[in-house]
Amino acid sequence: MTETGASQTAAQPAARLEDLTPGARTRGVLPDRAVTVVQVEWHGTLALTLTYRDDTGKVDHELLYRGHPPTSPPPARSAPRLYRVCVRGAIKD
Repeated sequence: MTETGASQTAAQPAARLEDLTPGARTRGVLPDRAVTVVQVEWHGTLALTLTYRDDTGKVDHELLYRGHPPTSPPPARSAPRLYRVCVRGAIKD
């Protein structure tokens, strides 16, 4: 669940994309720390552009899809990630 800016308890991964509202704090966007939601721009019902601020004041944005972070907890350690992508019928790692 998310928390509002008034509360400073530990942030948790958002349970739903709809929980990402301006002022909410959430984990899972960055691998090692919580962020504060600045703005959310929906693209239909399955994706959104999240504009966020980290605790150092840096503002950035990320395109999030339903079923992907921040609903998933961050990985336990930093390791290279492999993605499988289907390109014109060919599978590439």
